[in-house]
Amino acid sequence: MRELHSTDFEKPVPCPSCGEELEASTYIRNAKIEPTPGDISICFTCGAVNQFTEDLKLKACDIDKLPGMPAMQKAEIRRVCAQVKAMRLARKGN
Repeated sequence: MRELHSTDFEKPVPCPSCGEELEASTYIRNAKIEPTPGDISICFTCGAVNQFTEDLKLKACDIDKLPGMPAMQKAEIRRVCAQVKAMRLARKGN
């Protein structure tokens, strides 16, 4: 069974798109893992797709330019980003 895990950052990491100071990375896995360079991250404030750099900061990422990522995985990332953006718009409407 998959569980939700979080890894707290030593220092907050700003989202390159919205500037939100992110304090942790959350993921669904069978075991706890740490983010590694090249991993993809979705900002749950603005829905932007980012990628971890060598020093584990975030940079904006175009998933269409990532070699070897299956189309199904790209579609899932787009779906999650759209849901985050829809939730943000719904919060603004209240």
